[in-house]
Parts: sequence; structure tokens; C-alpha cells
Amino acid sequence: MSEPNPSSTVTLAECKVTPEQMAMIQENQQAFLSIFKQMLAEQAKTNELLASFLQALADDQGDDADPDAEPRTYLDGTPCR
Repeated sequence: MSEPNPSSTVTLAECKVTPEQMAMIQENQQAFLSIFKQMLAEQAKTNELLASFLQALADDQGDDADPDAEPRTYLDGTPCR
């Protein structure tokens, strides 16, 4: 396979795609869209979990928590000894 010519690439969702790759995507458009939608759904789930995790961390700290203080519990809730 020859090296892609940078001047003939198309940027698709932060991914450079050569004309040959674009033709392959277009030929298999339904399968590509199905996989892409699955990836987006999984990314949305990951983002939701991360947001929940960050909120839980913020709630655990309270308003007057000292950011330099030693943690009182591990991430699983087990008290530090």
C-alpha cells in the first residue's frame, strides 16, 4: 500500500481518511454508520459515568474540605487506616 498523499485526504471526525478509504466507507456506509453509532453510544455512556464519578468526588469533599488533607477513604469507600 502506498503512502497517502496529504493533500488528497479528507478529515472526518479528527481522523484523516484517504480517497481509497473514503470509497471503502461509502461502499459499506450502513455498516460503517452502525458501528459509528455504537461507538458514539458507548462514548456517551463513558461520559455519563465520568460525570457521575466527578460529581460523587465533589459531593464527598464537601464545601469546606481541605484540598491538601489526607484522604479519609479509598475510592471504594473503605476507610484509610
